[in-house]
Amino acid sequence: MDLSKEVIQYLSKEIETVTNNMMVFRTKIAFAVLVGPFLILVSFVVSARGYRIWLSPDWVAKVAIAIDAFC
Repeated sequence: MDLSKEVIQYLSKEIETVTNNMMVFRTKIAFAVLVGPFLILVSFVVSARGYRIWLSPDWVAKVAIAIDAFC
């Protein structure tokens, strides 16, 4: 048997595994970065329920759009 072919085959599988794990990690981070600001905004709205909101809706919408664009 040719040892170099076995080593290349093993390393190919190892590279594929590492690449898949890295892509899963990146997907999870991208999801958290995309959804996180909206969760924070929702928590602010829920905590402000029942209180008088001094911010105009236009200002809140601009901030939400800016956060979304940043993400």
